Amino acid sequence: MATKLETPVGKQIRGYLSRLRNSGISVSFAVVYGSAITGEENVFNDIDTVVVSPDFDSGNRMDNLQSLWENLDDATSRIEPYPCGEIEWRENNTSRILKMAREKGVKIQPD
Repeated sequence: MATKLETPVGKQIRGYLSRLRNSGISVSFAVVYGSAITGEENVFNDIDTVVVSPDFDSGNRMDNLQSLWENLDDATSRIEPYPCGEIEWRENNTSRILKMAREKGVKIQPD
């Protein structure tokens, strides 16, 4: 998995991760995958993003997703967040989303 995304998308994701942290979510990292990475991106595509946080190892996935959506704004509205706990990131081998993110995604650390 690549670990750098020095593009407008990367900047947008890092800003979003900062916003999440400021709201009290302990973000470990994010992984961008899909068209934003494959070069097939256009202004109408979303930015598929797995947000990994120890906060998401417990609780309801829909509640966790809601907390991610609540932190989107005009600058980050194309981001399609997917909540993932740290344990889930390490151990879940059945999720197609996580498999794709691990194999073809770009890991982004918060600033």
